[in-house]
Amino acid sequence: MKMLTTGGRETRRQLYETSKVVELSCDAAVITTSNSNPIRQAGGSRRVIVFPVVPRESNGNDEVYQSLGAHLGPALQAQRNAMWAELIADLARCMIALANTPADTMTVFSMADFGVFFQRCANDEGWGDEARELLRWVTARQEGQQAENRVILNLLTERLRQCPTLIGQKMTAKAWATCLHEIIPDHDRELHNKVNQSPSVPIFRFFRETGR
Repeated sequence: MKMLTTGGRETRRQLYETSKVVELSCDAAVITTSNSNPIRQAGGSRRVIVFPVVPRESNGNDEVYQSLGAHLGPALQAQRNAMWAELIADLARCMIALANTPADTMTVFSMADFGVFFQRCANDEGWGDEARELLRWVTARQEGQQAENRVILNLLTERLRQCPTLIGQKMTAKAWATCLHEIIPDHDRELHNKVNQSPSVPIFRFFRETGR
């Protein structure tokens, strides 16, 4: 997942019955879910744009799904020319915006190529402040996907609340993990394992340096 979200290439066998090797592009968009979801970790979540959508069904018995091949596909193709005409006009306007705005424009969004492109187009069209707020909102949505890290942050917050003298202490990640184990109930083995497996060094450094 992390290779897909950051780009790059990967070497794989072309067919299962031969040993021929091919190099595949990792530019495709893929979403996966699992108990250990890479999107919920900092390395993946900061490279995924989250689009919230309204569910089509209000309960499991609603008849809301239509055939892609028999209906949705043909309906989309019927609008193909109109969609491309609008898209080409928008792309032309984007090219003008890029010519009118400085290439060294900065953005609050960590996916900088997209963020700067978005910000430059918005600046040229006169809604730059709104674009910044939208990018801040998207960033907050990305950070909200980091559920695993949030568990550790909550534990750290509680531990520092209980023992303020720890604020500013220079301790190793292992020492911090030991402190967290002390406030986790013995029967909660899953949470103990999360503390042991968490990419904790940058989080602990954040708490150590900011005292938050």
